[in-house]
Amino acid sequence: SKLERICQDGDVVTPTYLKKKGVIGTVGNGVKILSTGALTKKLIFKGCFASKTAAEAIEKAGGSLEF
Repeated sequence: SKLERICQDGDVVTPTYLKKKGVIGTVGNGVKILSTGALTKKLIFKGCFASKTAAEAIEKAGGSLEF
């Protein structure tokens, strides 16, 4: 997945972080994380929405979603 390539284990992922990394163009009305590949890194998502399958993958990898 794209997150696997751009993130390090333990990174805090926010909409601003994703914009700086070139993953999204604008923050707009928020960011929704979708499950489009494997996630093995423990990432902490702050201020992002997530699909049910993405949330499950994030938690399975030891990460978390914080709003």
